[in-house]
Amino acid sequence: MLQKDRGMGRYDRNRLYITDEEQQKVKETRIVFGGAGIGSVIAECALRFGFERMTIVDGDKVEESNLNRQN
Repeated sequence: MLQKDRGMGRYDRNRLYITDEEQQKVKETRIVFGGAGIGSVIAECALRFGFERMTIVDGDKVEESNLNRQN
């Protein structure tokens, strides 16, 4: 059975590390990533932790030769 999203419920697993108030601050904090090769991996981790407002900037082109570095 799928649990309905109860606001911050999707981040319940983070309660071992941070308080509900800290999780709310994470959710509201804006972050910017430059260079999306390794930055895309870090951005994915940030999303899983609860950051919801992010911008990813990268001047490179997504090409077949560099897909192994992109998430």
